[in-house]
Amino acid sequence: MLMQFFYRCAGGALSGDAVNLTGICSAEEGDDRRLPLRRDRARLDMHEGLQHARQKDPQNRSQLNSRSVDMNRFQTTATLILFFMCASAALSAPEPTTRPAPSPRTEFSAVTPVASNRGPVRHEQFLYRIKQGDIGLLFIGDSITDFWPRTGEYSWLKFAPYHPANFGISGERTEHVLWRMANGELDGIHPKLVVLMIGTNNIGQRPADKAGWAAAGVAKIVETIHEKLPDSKVLLLGIFPRDDKNSEPRAEVVKINAIIAKLDDGGKTRYLDISEVFLDGNGEIPKDVMADKLHPTAKGYDLWFEAIQATVNEMMK
Repeated sequence: MLMQFFYRCAGGALSGDAVNLTGICSAEEGDDRRLPLRRDRARLDMHEGLQHARQKDPQNRSQLNSRSVDMNRFQTTATLILFFMCASAALSAPEPTTRPAPSPRTEFSAVTPVASNRGPVRHEQFLYRIKQGDIGLLFIGDSITDFWPRTGEYSWLKFAPYHPANFGISGERTEHVLWRMANGELDGIHPKLVVLMIGTNNIGQRPADKAGWAAAGVAKIVETIHEKLPDSKVLLLGIFPRDDKNSEPRAEVVKINAIIAKLDDGGKTRYLDISEVFLDGNGEIPKDVMADKLHPTAKGYDLWFEAIQATVNEMMK
């Protein structure tokens, strides 16, 4: 495009022809096709006038020729100035950017702490919440946890007697939660119970983890919680069902849950799978429970609360 622009401008300048730079430099603003015709007509009239003047007054021929040369020089100079202005603007314009392809996932991806692009502000908010103190019940997870106080406010407020804190961040995988834990989110607090539900983004985002890799990430989080909060108990929830009954993500969720269920030690860690409360008789997710077959509605959060209420009460004693 820039070379075409150069040849048009330079060719026009060297031949003494005016160039319609407006259309070249800013095509998006529209190109009035009548302007070149008017320009050419005006130049033709001027040329005919000069020829007539030369024939009528031969004594002034040299003077008229000099004026014609000066006019051509002016057009050439103006054209070149405009050319360099447009060329400079074109060269300084930012190049279109494309996102690099995501790195392939490996067996280490889900267990290696990595900061999330989505979570810096939320992370700072959690650190501020920690400074406020008095956290008796801590929820950790992704968007499914994150949205509960807003979408399911009625059921969330029922946890109030336990002084709950919600450390869920939308879009996060297991490695992002591990990074947050390594950077202060479990420091200086002593909750009696930590409710953990994480892993759906490990298999829902692309590229996806294998079920065993995602499960290893969940296990690493449970281990980290016990290391940093030795007096706290963990209620590990199975990943909630998602998508259609026979979809690949649903099948992967079942595989992950089968693995992480083994983390239940009957003491400090309890595993609870409440998947059935979100499904109808055909194994599908009703729209009034999860409109997008992933995130609970207000009704979905009510079902979640009812399904874990007894276990939470028991573990908070």
